[in-house]
Amino acid sequence: MKRILAIALFCLAPTLPTWAASSAKNPDLYEVEVVIFQTKLAYLEGEELWARDIVNTKLPGLKDAIRVNDSPSIDSPLWQAAGTLEADAEYHVLLRKRWLQPADPQSKTKWVYLSNTGTADPLELEGTVRLYQSRYLHVDMELVLREGGIREASVGRSTDELPSVYRISEQRRIRSNKINYFDHPKFGALVWVAPVDKK
Repeated sequence: MKRILAIALFCLAPTLPTWAASSAKNPDLYEVEVVIFQTKLAYLEGEELWARDIVNTKLPGLKDAIRVNDSPSIDSPLWQAAGTLEADAEYHVLLRKRWLQPADPQSKTKWVYLSNTGTADPLELEGTVRLYQSRYLHVDMELVLREGGIREASVGRSTDELPSVYRISEQRRIRSNKINYFDHPKFGALVWVAPVDKK
C-alpha cells in the first residue's frame, strides 16, 4: 500500500492544492477519476485465500447505474500515476475512467458502472461506484475481479476451472483534491475527486 501511495503522490505532487473541508461551500459539480489496477506482488497475499467469492458477486445499483465512456486526458491528475503503474511489471492497469457529477445526498445518487468488457484483457473487471454528500464527501465502491475461467480460455488459456473471484467492497469518507486509495492484495483503485471551478 505504501508503495502505491508513494507512486501516486510523486506523480501528483505538483498538482495537489490545499484541501478545504467539503462541508464548507459545497460546489455543485465534481470531476471524478478512477484508475483500477492489478497488483502482482505475491508477498502481499501471505497464506490467506483471497478467492472463491463466486456466490456473492451481485453489484449494488446495477439496474439503474450510469455508464461512462470518458477516459482521463493526458493532463488529468491520475494520468501520470496510471502511466507509472503500467510501466512497472508488478502492476497492470485494468481501467481508467472519468466523469462529472453533482454530489447529491446518498438517497438521490445513482451508481456509476465500471467494466473492462470489450478489451482483450484476460482479467474481467466489473463494478459500481458512487459519490455522495452528507456532511462530507463519501465514496461507496463495489468491485469484482475475475481471474481464470471462461474469459481467460477465450484469449488462449485453456482451463476448465471456475474463475478466481476477488472483491473490494468499501464505504469511505474521502477528501477532495486528494488521492484516495482502495486496496486489496490482488488489485486496487485510485480515486480522485475535485470540485469543478465555477466561471
